[in-house]
Amino acid sequence: MREKQPTVASDNPWQQSNVEGTPTVKAKQDTSQSEPATVADSPPFQPTHPPQRLTPPGPIAIPPESPRPPATGPDQHTMAMEIKQTPVPLAWLAVVKGIGGRQGHIHPLERETIVGRTKGDLTLNDDPAVSGQHLKIKLETIEEREVFVLYDMASSNGTYAGDRKTYQEDKSRVYRHVLQDGDFLLVGQTTLVFKQV
Repeated sequence: MREKQPTVASDNPWQQSNVEGTPTVKAKQDTSQSEPATVADSPPFQPTHPPQRLTPPGPIAIPPESPRPPATGPDQHTMAMEIKQTPVPLAWLAVVKGIGGRQGHIHPLERETIVGRTKGDLTLNDDPAVSGQHLKIKLETIEEREVFVLYDMASSNGTYAGDRKTYQEDKSRVYRHVLQDGDFLLVGQTTLVFKQV
């Protein structure tokens, strides 16, 4: 019987044998040395296909918005709620007498007005009996009517409100008071009058 002869590989260690079942023997293989193969010992790199040219990415395509279902009636439309600010009713405080301010000085009221000695919209800085922030007058809706409401802001000497004859009495001291046209206010040692058209 004829024995199969081992095929000696060529100088290229990567080349495969053409005969099936025939072992391939590498040339110049030395098993006594265990040094790893270096880059110089490896065969030159041969690409199997041409390299692809890299191109920078283009603009990202944004998919169109999905269509909205058509409205079936007038109730299907969304409407933005608009907050309507009503104008502030014409009202003011006037200095009647006292050391806090000049007599006859008129201060128109806003939606919120603070009266004090050092801080506020209306300052009575010459009256030492007036607290830094003495009182606040705020526009509020009560029973579908817009009215000005006075709030004492924990003042040292209190706030008094009433008509011309009673506003200086102890029973006229207020912490919350719905103002009426013609009300007199005692703030420290200064008298104010509330007027509204």
